[in-house]
Amino acid sequence: MELNFGTRKNGALFVEVISDSHTDWEGFISVDRPFSDCDIRDSFEVVRRYRATTDQEGRCYDWYEIKNHSQSIDKSKKLQPATEQNTADIAYIAVMSDIDLGGE
Repeated sequence: MELNFGTRKNGALFVEVISDSHTDWEGFISVDRPFSDCDIRDSFEVVRRYRATTDQEGRCYDWYEIKNHSQSIDKSKKLQPATEQNTADIAYIAVMSDIDLGGE
């Protein structure tokens, strides 16, 4: 699913949804989209769906007027490898220095 946000000429916010099947959204919506380096959550309230169509390849397009859009981006995936390496480095130093870290 692909989401494209924008502003219409009348100033209203909109989202274009491109997917394999049509959506039928109402009320408050939260969409989580995982990427290799981060996770994105878009939250918004649907005012109305004002257009829906399907192209020749079968992709479905839905356009919604929305309000109260917010987006959060979790970039902690990037930190995971560094965190694991730091933990291993600290454990190695502790063993080599005969320091008890109070773990197992």
